[in-house]
Amino acid sequence: MEEKTLYTITVSCENVRGLLNQITIIFTRRATNIETLFGFPDAVEGVHKIVITTISDKDSIEKIVRQIEKRIGILEVSYHQPGQGQAEWSPQQLGG
Repeated sequence: MEEKTLYTITVSCENVRGLLNQITIIFTRRATNIETLFGFPDAVEGVHKIVITTISDKDSIEKIVRQIEKRIGILEVSYHQPGQGQAEWSPQQLGG
C-alpha cells in the first residue's frame, strides 16, 4: 500500500449551484477526509477557485481529480504535494 501524504487540490470552476456539494460527495464516497476547504472568486469574472487539502495516496488523489474533472462547470483541476510542482488536469487531457 502506498504511503499517505498531504495533497492540495485546486479547482477552477464556474459558479454552478450544487457544485461544491458534488465535489465533497466524491471525497465521501472514497472515504477520504477533507482537511481544509477554501472557496473564493478568481480574478477572472465568473470563475471561482476551490482549494482542498487532504491526506491520501497518489493513486486515490488521481482518481478523485478525474472524478472532479467530470463535473459540469469545472474548468481545470490540479493537485500537488507541498514543496513540489503541480500536476495539472484539463478537460482536453481527459477527452472533454
